[in-house]
Amino acid sequence: GEALQNAIDYVGSDLKKGNFEEGQKEYLSSNLRECRERMFDFLEYMPREKVDGARRRVKEENVANRDEFDGDDDAGVYNPVILPWKNR
Repeated sequence: GEALQNAIDYVGSDLKKGNFEEGQKEYLSSNLRECRERMFDFLEYMPREKVDGARRRVKEENVANRDEFDGDDDAGVYNPVILPWKNR
């Protein structure tokens, strides 16, 4: 919805290269949080077994990615994913 479009527009036109200026990170984060919450609302209408299956696949892929990059000195920096539905 609107929150996602706001974030897209903001990154495309108002966000400059470099560090965030005061308020920029919070503005962008708040729009993305709103988008995530609306996605959770939408998922309530989906069949539970389909949603659970998709979440299992995401979790398995994250584990596979971690195992592939963990301990590899040439892997560079990676940020392990915290699954958003685990915190609800």
